[in-house]
Amino acid sequence: MKKIKNASQTLKELIYKYNEHNEQPYKKIRNFYYQDFLSYLNPNHQKLILKIYLKNQILNIIVKHQVAYQELNHDNTKFYIKKLIKDYVNFKPENFFSKAIIESGGIKEVKIFFKIPKMKPHKEILEKKEAQIELSLGNFKNSFENEELYLKFEKLRTQIKTRTCNINE
Repeated sequence: MKKIKNASQTLKELIYKYNEHNEQPYKKIRNFYYQDFLSYLNPNHQKLILKIYLKNQILNIIVKHQVAYQELNHDNTKFYIKKLIKDYVNFKPENFFSKAIIESGGIKEVKIFFKIPKMKPHKEILEKKEAQIELSLGNFKNSFENEELYLKFEKLRTQIKTRTCNINE
């Protein structure tokens, strides 16, 4: 009777099994195992890091905000991370992260990136924009001599007047 494989063994098989085109379709699963390496970092640095991945002998670190980028982008911190990687590979050679480093031939560089979050507008913000009361009636003097600025100001005046007409109706 064949022994049932656990999840870890199945993932190892999926990650390292090549298909007929000599590709590794589940190579991205390795990123989940990079979290073990992160646990050896300084706790303050762990909070700053969003994701890490290895590509072409470069360890790419994506941080949560600009302050984290400034904190981790120092040469001393990068040197600390490289030393920690060497120690980690020696200490845990059977880990996925260690195998990925050994397969790629080591790490030549550590790059830090800042990911700009995409903000989705909240419903409350959209509702507030619709409910704003126009304080101006559009009765003001346009004293610009520059024709381009003069036209933009007149466009603004027409927008204000149409908005006040819509509110009054």
